Amino acid sequence: MAAYDDEGGMVKEIAEGGLTLEQVKASYGAEGPKLSEAKAAKLVLPAPKFNIDKMDMSSTDADFELSCSSMGDAEVIIEIDPMMNTYEDYFYGLTKDSHPSFKIAAEESSPIEGRMQRRGSSPEVVKLKCVPNGASGDFVAFLCFILENEPDFSKFYKITCKCY
Repeated sequence: MAAYDDEGGMVKEIAEGGLTLEQVKASYGAEGPKLSEAKAAKLVLPAPKFNIDKMDMSSTDADFELSCSSMGDAEVIIEIDPMMNTYEDYFYGLTKDSHPSFKIAAEESSPIEGRMQRRGSSPEVVKLKCVPNGASGDFVAFLCFILENEPDFSKFYKITCKCY
């Protein structure tokens, strides 16, 4: 049974699955899940083709622009709607040439490998964070969302963060 605070909000107790301070400290800086080398090798942009949404030749399906101070951070949430009438296996990750300031927030995203629901179901969610750690400039990352059995329907995204 959930407890309530003085203002009527629910309080999630440690016994119900919250983390203790020691657990939070132990997980700080830990890397998220990793793809196998074979799957990581597939995280490359396709050859440019005409994109009707952009009305231009492009290797990506959508582009996102962020900005933050060099001592701050920025984040973007990308939702990938199911596009097939069947369940499809997927995996996703950043390309090797993506700037190291970008990280996938694994705890707030869909699993990096899984099975996408059918069309009309809830989307897969990928949350990316850019933490420049004092650096400034334009940082670029590419997210590849690969459908293993239907590679022609894979999605590719460009994320640019302007850090000042």
